[in-house]
This record gives sequence, C-alpha cells and structure tokens, in this order.
Amino acid sequence: MAAVVSPVLARSTVWTVTPKNLDCGPFVFAVTNSPTHGGVCFQVTITAKQGKVPPQSVGSIGFVRLTDRTQTIGPLTTETPMVLKKTDRVWTATFIAPPELLRNPEACLVLEVGPAAGRSVASADFFTLKLRDFNK
Repeated sequence: MAAVVSPVLARSTVWTVTPKNLDCGPFVFAVTNSPTHGGVCFQVTITAKQGKVPPQSVGSIGFVRLTDRTQTIGPLTTETPMVLKKTDRVWTATFIAPPELLRNPEACLVLEVGPAAGRSVASADFFTLKLRDFNK
C-alpha cells in the first residue's frame, strides 16, 4: 500500500486519529497498550458507528507524511506482524511495536477504507494513528 493524496485532486480523505480525537468520521477508535518483552503491545479496536466496516478495507503498520501540499502514506522498510480480527462492525488490531519503530515519528497504524459504493478505486479513505501519540 502506498498513496499520495493531493488536496487539489483528492478524492480520498486522510483522518488523523489522536488520543483526544478517537471519534473520526464513520468510526470510533479505542487504543490500549502495555510494555512487553521486545517493545510495546498495542491493541486498537475500530468500531463502525453505523453499518459495517467495508470488507475491502485493510489495516497495516506504515508511515505517514503530511504537508500543506501532499499527504503520503506507505509501507515501512521492516514489517511489523499484526493480528487483525474482523467482524462486520468491529476490527481489532494487535501488534508489538519494537523500540526502533516507536522512535520513528512517522510510524502509524493505517486503516485503508474504501472505496465506498459508487466511488472510484482511487478514492479510499485513510485513518492514521501515530504510534508515538499513543505511547505516553
């Protein structure tokens, strides 16, 4: 997964999920973490406010770079294993973030949702959770 979203041509939306902003668009997020051998274990629960999480949605650990002109989302050079449990309305992502990942200010959990019915393939929405924001 890699995407560059230009504000001028955007059909996609990048939502930034923070500890103070867990209610984002069609989803509510809950994040817990605890220290563990080898890093910090994160559990992120994503609940659709209405209906279902679109089945073509995907979750991954990646990077996000946001500027005034572009929004870039892509994979990291090293993969972080993640268990993603899915039901129609609730997804739960569980993973261990090693210390080197937590030192990366761009490291995020990324939920790519879409496209919704009637939208083009290039119109996925992205919900990003910067790991450092939730590791305090």
